[in-house]
Amino acid sequence: MPGHTADELGQDLKRQMKSIVVESLLAVKQHLKFNKYSFELVGYDFMMVPGQPLDVRLIEANTNPCLEEPNALLKMLIPRMLDDMLKIVLDPLFNCSSNGTNAVYPVAGHSDN
Repeated sequence: MPGHTADELGQDLKRQMKSIVVESLLAVKQHLKFNKYSFELVGYDFMMVPGQPLDVRLIEANTNPCLEEPNALLKMLIPRMLDDMLKIVLDPLFNCSSNGTNAVYPVAGHSDN
């Protein structure tokens, strides 16, 4: 979009996606059952609709997302995502601290923090 940097566009897209995820979870929260020792990985699929401003739409949310690695990008992202998910879920349970400085699965172009 004219007048916006790539960083600004990326931040706007992330903000929209986070908002959609929160809204979708709030919409079904009365149907979710949580306990202290469980978690679930949910996959969200979005599409971006060009316009003024750029618009993000939710296509679907999956409680059983595909974790295949058919290309180089997913071979880099999926192991890191699973590693980060387990750190978020298990480290607090076992009082471990992850400082993120020695990432096992680095993502090119992104900080490990």
